Amino acid sequence: MEITENRIFLLGFMGCGKSYWGTQIANELGLKWIDLDEYIENKTSKTIKEIFEKEGETAFRKIEKEALEEMALFNNVVISLGGGTPCFFENMEFIKRSGISFYLKTDSKTLVHRLQSEKIKRPLLAQLSDAALFNFIENKVNKRSVFYEKAAFIINTEQADILFFIKKLLLKKV
Repeated sequence: MEITENRIFLLGFMGCGKSYWGTQIANELGLKWIDLDEYIENKTSKTIKEIFEKEGETAFRKIEKEALEEMALFNNVVISLGGGTPCFFENMEFIKRSGISFYLKTDSKTLVHRLQSEKIKRPLLAQLSDAALFNFIENKVNKRSVFYEKAAFIINTEQADILFFIKKLLLKKV
């Protein structure tokens, strides 16, 4: 079998499973997996949280854009993007030109459940009470969905076998 695309972008809100599914898809298809946030942390020798706290979100988004452009030079990769990556500058248009994109659409209640225990690691959530978390996620997802829905494919993570769906789309018999 042969892969019909050599650069796969996974996007969606934090907690939707981009990292989990990115590793699964890469392993299944024999591709390399790269997490954009990890790439940025390795490149800057700072955590995402440190960049947000010391330099602010605007500086982080500029670093993120540069890293995205570098990653688009890689071939045979699955790239798990940060939740906000498609929403700044012209990143979503760049993503669409650079490979095939999948929006991992996930219900807000599921996101809250997954993110409650990870708040301390996520700069945008760290100061939120559990009660405020749902409203924050609902508002952010609603604002970001206009960008997310520009992806080539939208996958409802609670209704689809993601690995099967992506393999079916990307593989063809030689």
